Amino acid sequence: IGKKSFTVACSESQFFPTFNGHIHYYSKKTRFYKCIFGGENTSTKLAEIFNNKNWETKFYPRNECTLVLTNLNDIDNEESPLVLERKLAIKSQKNYNHIDEEK
Repeated sequence: IGKKSFTVACSESQFFPTFNGHIHYYSKKTRFYKCIFGGENTSTKLAEIFNNKNWETKFYPRNECTLVLTNLNDIDNEESPLVLERKLAIKSQKNYNHIDEEK
């Protein structure tokens, strides 16, 4: 399903000890660091780093939340809701055109 990314706002003095050994990229111009985690234990590794097993869940007012998904191998392949909506619209249009042709 592709790569997932998220941003952690912290100082360099916090970042280095926290992500030591996981830094894969640094831009001197933007002072941007990139860490890459992969494999089946990604979520567990990040839970240990953040010392929070629920690190990937962010709760908002009105019972809304966002999730960071790191390993989707156990989830059945699902189509994007936008792709499904587009396919339904195309199918509906074809059916509509088909009905018009029969008249």
